[in-house]
Amino acid sequence: MTDRTRRDVVKIGATGLVTGVAGCSGAIPEDVARRAVDGSAPSAEPPELGDFSDAKLDRARSVGEAARAAVAVIRGESGQGGTAWFLDDGRLVTNSHVVAGSDSFEAWPMDGEKFEPELVGTSDYRNDPYHDVAVLETDVSPANRLSLGESDSVEVGQPLVQVGHPFAIGNWVVSIGRYVEPGNGETLLTSVPTLSGNSGGPLLTLDGDVVGITTGAVPRDRLGSTRPEPVDLTVHEEFTDYEWTTHDDTSVVRRYVEEF
Repeated sequence: MTDRTRRDVVKIGATGLVTGVAGCSGAIPEDVARRAVDGSAPSAEPPELGDFSDAKLDRARSVGEAARAAVAVIRGESGQGGTAWFLDDGRLVTNSHVVAGSDSFEAWPMDGEKFEPELVGTSDYRNDPYHDVAVLETDVSPANRLSLGESDSVEVGQPLVQVGHPFAIGNWVVSIGRYVEPGNGETLLTSVPTLSGNSGGPLLTLDGDVVGITTGAVPRDRLGSTRPEPVDLTVHEEFTDYEWTTHDDTSVVRRYVEEF
């Protein structure tokens, strides 16, 4: 993505938050991400997609600062990596596609002290794209832990915050967007800026409640098409169309944490 394109779709304010809507390639395979919704386009543009007030950005900064202490970088032996976060029961949560192909893992919390979590179990995201959760265990005591809230309490247009490690931006990046609408199969659609590396990150309300786990993204202009159609023949030098970010809701996370 060029600097011009990034300025078009992402605004980095004085607060240090990434705001607005950004394109997201995501780590999740495109066909899996596309099946994460039921083919129905969002019914309407959510109100006030961007343009957050200073008060909202300050609140997001505060929530993000606290959440960063519960978030870790995670990488598997396969070279795949993403975002993980500590639950209040002492476990780590990330996406199953982040840990796919690896048996051993390295992780780093905010203080930089590397640890090696052990994989407890994963969902089968390749056959069930609506569920993309992995659970790990560790003896490490982080500076903070996150609690699961209720995804069905979120309202259309509500500001939501994400913390993760988008490769093109950096580590422990806080981003803000809005809830768009439910996807399908216990998923949420938001406008929270996301890039590869954000996979597995927590999605939080401005009250600090976790309402989802980031799984990938789907192109907005393709959600309404159930039959693939060729686009006009164009040689693209850059992509500027942004995408909705997809998240498994907390009922999915809770289910696999309890199962494993």
